[in-house]
Amino acid sequence: MARGNALGIIELASIGKGFEVQDAILKAANVEKIIARTICSGKYFIAIRGDVADVESAVAVGIEIGSYAIVNTATIPNLDPKVFPAIAGNTVFEQGQNGGHIGALLIIETFSVVSAIKAADIACKEAELELLRVHVAMAIGGKGFLVIT
Repeated sequence: MARGNALGIIELASIGKGFEVQDAILKAANVEKIIARTICSGKYFIAIRGDVADVESAVAVGIEIGSYAIVNTATIPNLDPKVFPAIAGNTVFEQGQNGGHIGALLIIETFSVVSAIKAADIACKEAELELLRVHVAMAIGGKGFLVIT
C-alpha cells in the first residue's frame, strides 16, 4: 500500500463517473484510497495518498476519465500530517493539551470539499493549532468545513 504524504482529491458531479474514475486511478498508479464515496448533491468524492509523482499521475488520469463530470481536483504534495486523521474523523484532543481546555474555536465553511481540505492544510502549515475535524460534504449540501482550536 502506498504511504506517501501527497494527497490527491477528485470531486465529481456524477456518481457513475466517480466509480469509473476510482477504478482507473487505482489501476494507473501506486496510490492508496483514503475515501471514495457519494456525497451530498449527487456528487462523488475521491481522496488518495501516495508519493507525489504517483498522486499527480492518478489525478491526471482521473481528470481525463472524469471529463465533463469533474467539479474540482487538487494535488497537495506535502500535506500536513494533522490533516489525514482529521479527514478520517480520528483526531483526539488530549486533556493535557492547553491546560485541558479549548480556548478559541474557528470554523471555516467552504463551498467544496477540495477547498476545505486545502484550507486545513494551509492553516496547519501557517499556525500552531489543533485541527479537530475536516467534514466533507455529508449532510451539508456538498460543502466542507473544518474545526480548529
